[in-house]
Amino acid sequence: RPLLCLSVSDDGRDVVVGGADHAAYGVDASRPANKPTRTLYGKTKGHHEWVTGVAHCGGAVATCGVDGRLCLWRGAACDEVVGPGGASLSVLLADAANPHLLLAAGYDGAARLFDVSSRRPREVGRLAPAGRKAPVLCATWRGRDGVLGDRDGRAACYDLEAAKAVVEWRPKDAGHCVSLCALETGLVLTGHQDGNIRCWDPREASSSRPSWAAAAHVRGSDAGAVSCLAALGDDVASCGADRSVVVTDPRAGKPRHRFREHRDFPYCLATLGDSLIFTGAGDGALLCHDVSGAGECAWGLGAGLSAVRCVDARPDQLVAAGDDGNVLIWRL
Repeated sequence: RPLLCLSVSDDGRDVVVGGADHAAYGVDASRPANKPTRTLYGKTKGHHEWVTGVAHCGGAVATCGVDGRLCLWRGAACDEVVGPGGASLSVLLADAANPHLLLAAGYDGAARLFDVSSRRPREVGRLAPAGRKAPVLCATWRGRDGVLGDRDGRAACYDLEAAKAVVEWRPKDAGHCVSLCALETGLVLTGHQDGNIRCWDPREASSSRPSWAAAAHVRGSDAGAVSCLAALGDDVASCGADRSVVVTDPRAGKPRHRFREHRDFPYCLATLGDSLIFTGAGDGALLCHDVSGAGECAWGLGAGLSAVRCVDARPDQLVAAGDDGNVLIWRL
């Protein structure tokens, strides 16, 4: 069955993937084998639908799914933080600065915050835009704030302590907001269906006009959704439905590099250091682009028989998973 999501522990050893067979699987990256080291599934507890999100948090593993459940796994034991009956969950995010804080969001348009530091996790906040319920499609952290993007094309920056929106951005005719990236400068970048990357300053008032917009994934009259965004040193890397990988200078709002080697839609992106970009595509290809110097496609791998949905890059390790149901681990 296809694997849809991936999380790797801080030390790189524990790799957990979630899939369309309603289960999540753990793999010990230090001792790769042909079979998972553990299966996170239960007949009475666990998921009864696709697992759409997975995250390491506070020494445990959290999973969310189409069934609306949010589960916290300690070993093979499962605590249902959110039971069935609610809206499907599609976004799950652990806070690197606070490993016990977990954000879960989905098709009811709201995001819920949970403290998982104790044996009994508790909800500590709810981020919900007033007057609308567009499904949340992406989320990221910005320091102590949380940023959400939704299917109406809007993005909002929330104060987590007050659980209220600090600023909201409403670009016109942009389509869904499908990717987000918060830069160290405090600026927030949004990727939309229209192929444009937009830059927003949370210190300014809510607006429909960004600081700048870069047509990173637009070819003439054709545009491809900006499927992924990630910081790359002082720049930002993106991939999109136009099958290109682009590096944009956030200071000038202009593309610095553009690569077109992919022959199919790239689904996932990871960056390493200031110069390496890894992207996995629908045809099973995994490409590495090196933007040091003139910029080039350094190498490519046949990472799967079908689409590569997830990729994680560390200085000594590369992990990929996708529709063929396999987890592949390379030593760098």
